[in-house]
Amino acid sequence: MVCGQRGSAIERGGLLRDVLVVGGGPAGLHLAAETAKLGLSTTVIAFGLGETWAKSYGAFAKDVAVRDLTEAVRRSFHHPLVTVGSREPIHLGEEYLRFDTGGLQSLLFKRAEVSGVKFLSGTVSDVQFDEASGVTSCAATVSPGPGEPYLGPRALKLEARIVVNAAGGLLREPGAPLSSPMGYQSAYGEWIEVHEHPFADGEMSLMDYRSLSNSGPASFLYAMPETGSAGGPGTVFVQETVLVGESPLPMSFLRDRLQKRLSTLGMHPTRTLGTERCVIPLGGALPPKSGVMLPFGAAAGFVHPATGYQLGTAFELAPEVAQVVAERLKWGARDVAASALEQMWPDSKRRAYRFYELGAATLGTLPPDVMEEFVFDFFRLPGRRWQRFMAGSMDSTEIAETMWRVFARAPASLRTKLFRGASRVTSRLLNETLN
Repeated sequence: MVCGQRGSAIERGGLLRDVLVVGGGPAGLHLAAETAKLGLSTTVIAFGLGETWAKSYGAFAKDVAVRDLTEAVRRSFHHPLVTVGSREPIHLGEEYLRFDTGGLQSLLFKRAEVSGVKFLSGTVSDVQFDEASGVTSCAATVSPGPGEPYLGPRALKLEARIVVNAAGGLLREPGAPLSSPMGYQSAYGEWIEVHEHPFADGEMSLMDYRSLSNSGPASFLYAMPETGSAGGPGTVFVQETVLVGESPLPMSFLRDRLQKRLSTLGMHPTRTLGTERCVIPLGGALPPKSGVMLPFGAAAGFVHPATGYQLGTAFELAPEVAQVVAERLKWGARDVAASALEQMWPDSKRRAYRFYELGAATLGTLPPDVMEEFVFDFFRLPGRRWQRFMAGSMDSTEIAETMWRVFARAPASLRTKLFRGASRVTSRLLNETLN
């Protein structure tokens, strides 16, 4: 990363800034750039700022079309495939993008810096809001910036008119109760060199649900060539994923299943270039309608409860949220966080989220053979419903109708499983719907 050369963009403590964004991931950087573009003095503080992100990113092109991310795209695929059992693969017909992690990180940092965002490498604690002044203060521990003598971490008091929590689960709203996820997505991936692979030009595997075992949870292969030509040789990213599980899966379990799947597909690695381990909490408590901080990204419930996708939602909402923040601060309002939360989470979207969560709860109960039938039926629903479901753009009525269509086509054994899984979220759904 080039972060270490940003001497002119290093913030200092003791200043009242308009916006303090805690967290230096895609969501935080994008929102920071948007608020700075609107003339708000904006600082990003994050632990290990400038270290390359550990997670890799992919998205359907339509879901991130509002942002020009072309220079950060590692490869695009016009033929994402879903394969179930011995059936012919389902061609989804929607372009899928695989991002270069370092390229995406550099692009978002550059855009934030050009917009006027300043940076601090450090951590934040003890967030407090002063009602009289309308200022939120944080205790921060900050590392020296580029060109500064190393005297060890120093303590600062940072003040802002609004603090944005874009640090995922690393920072909690003061007094907020602990939230229990509805489930977990677990994945183990590798970048491998191969002499040959099964993908033609423009093809990738979004989900290969061909069962490898009747024991253990259902899992799928997410795979795409990253270098080389059709069929190989080249570098391929391969990842074995459990979409939704009641608890995180051991990486050793996923690694062994991935090796078995590669052998079945005739993909024999000549060298492993890197690995990726990922556990994503799914579902749980949505942010309250008001609070000391403004949550954004994963901290704001942007992770899709049934798929784990979140990048598109953060990119879509950042300009809207920044506009609300700028307008409320302009008029000296004290309800900035509440107004922005209403923009992100109106009651209709909160209800829809619980229906998505209901879908996740049911998927987490399905054995491999039943999961295959579910996936096959889901991607064959009319009107490209799969796309809107995965993008999180359905309202609660359409989600319920989509789930009913799958349920109505399901065999009796699957219906029983769906009923059992639904019980985990029904009480929360009813409570929030009625209140």
